[in-house]
Amino acid sequence: MTDWAGRTAAEIAAAVREKRATPREVVARHLARIERLDGRIGAFRAVRAEAALTEADEVGARGDLGELPLAGVPVAVKDNLAVRGESVRVGSAATPDAPA
Repeated sequence: MTDWAGRTAAEIAAAVREKRATPREVVARHLARIERLDGRIGAFRAVRAEAALTEADEVGARGDLGELPLAGVPVAVKDNLAVRGESVRVGSAATPDAPA
């Protein structure tokens, strides 16, 4: 099992394109790390674990995986950017929790 934390986006994407890792494997390892550490550091307001794994499976099933420059690279999105279905809180409890 490889620990993908600390690897560059280019290293992760190359491993996925070359089938040395699947997008699901990479995302699952990152999710496990978040679960293990985030209780102490509080970096994430929301973690879309099931959605992330589903999206990883969708990427892994693509026929053009070898042509995708960032295939399988997990991304954390700060809550000041609109993501469909997620609230835009801008780091504040004073903002509405309505989904974008």
